[in-house]
This record gives sequence, structure tokens and C-alpha cells, in this order.
Amino acid sequence: MRRLFATSAAGLAAVVCAAGSHAADVQPTVRGPVSAVAGRTVAFHARGFRPGSNLSLIVSPADKGSCCSVRITATFVASPSGAAALTFTLPLRYFSCATDALAHTRCRKVAWKRGEGAVLTVSGYLQQASATTVIAR
Repeated sequence: MRRLFATSAAGLAAVVCAAGSHAADVQPTVRGPVSAVAGRTVAFHARGFRPGSNLSLIVSPADKGSCCSVRITATFVASPSGAAALTFTLPLRYFSCATDALAHTRCRKVAWKRGEGAVLTVSGYLQQASATTVIAR
């Protein structure tokens, strides 16, 4: 009985690894324009995501830590080929949040600056990819 269980477990592990190898081979990517204008429509293209995955978008300044970002509220779904056209209006501002000594979080809106790098992070089911663009004006 133990031998049968061990053999079945090894076989199952092999099947799981084989099934997951395709997903591991194809890494998601995001590509977009070199520059973008805040308040205007921008288009990025995602590939390599799991088909049917809901994709979430967050834009953050490239030179800031985890303090700052803005979520894109539009909904995107990866096609059967794992691709998605990500067209949205780049927000005029992002949120900059800080926590004080009493653990109160305070956020303020900050306008993008010309020449500032903006990172678009696209997240799907257990997958993530990003692309960087520069704010033109």
C-alpha cells in the first residue's frame, strides 16, 4: 500500500510539473510607448498571461518606493492567446502615502512631473509583468 501511494504521488508530481512547464516557459510581457502624457489615452500591449485572466493595472513613479501609485479602474481580460490590449487614460495624479508614528496613514495626490518615469505593472492570476514609460508633459 505504501509503495502504491509513493508511486502514485511521484506520478502525480510528474504530471503537475509537466502541466506547469508550459506556463513556466512563457513569461508575461508588457510593452508600451516610450513616453506618455498624463490625462491622455495611452495604449500598452500584454502577452503571455493565462487565457481568461482578469488583469489589474497599477501605475507608479519609477523612482519612488512602495509609497506611491494609482490603480487603473478599467477591466481587462487576457484573450484565449494570453494577450490583451491595455488602453486607458493615464491619470493626472498618483497617490503618495506615508504612515506617521501613530500608524496613521495619510495620502495626498501628486501630479506627474515632466520627465518622470512611470511604471505600469500588470497583474494576472499568479503572474506579473511591467513596462516603463516617461511622462512627456
